[in-house]
Amino acid sequence: MQIPDTNLPQPRRRSPVGTAAAAVGLVVVLLLGYSLLTGPSSAPLPGSEVPSFQLTAFDGTAMALNGQPGQVVVVNFFASWCSPCREEAGDLEAIWQDYRERDVQFYAIAYKDATSKARAFVDEFGITFPSSADTAHASNQPMAC
Repeated sequence: MQIPDTNLPQPRRRSPVGTAAAAVGLVVVLLLGYSLLTGPSSAPLPGSEVPSFQLTAFDGTAMALNGQPGQVVVVNFFASWCSPCREEAGDLEAIWQDYRERDVQFYAIAYKDATSKARAFVDEFGITFPSSADTAHASNQPMAC
């Protein structure tokens, strides 16, 4: 009978916690890299020219954002799954009601969201200013600064 050599190194077992931490770290690095590759090159400055694009609002009217020089235009990009968007929706509608007679135009544009979910969001929060879903990503253009 042979006695096993106990001086041989044992195979190293990986800790489940260490494996999970490495996986989470890899996901974070991949997401950061993706956002750097797909995100805007620079943030627009206040007073920047609005990009030239047109959408059709849920009620069928045209939303032409570039044909209003000198007018105050508030553009809110939202998504039905976005918690901060849900928190601010009621406040934006209240501000719109206060300023709509003062030549201030509001637009809501659902970005990276399904049209049906965006419509449901608008209905849920009683948003009355022109709203649309940008499924073709027409609004994803660099702004002139």
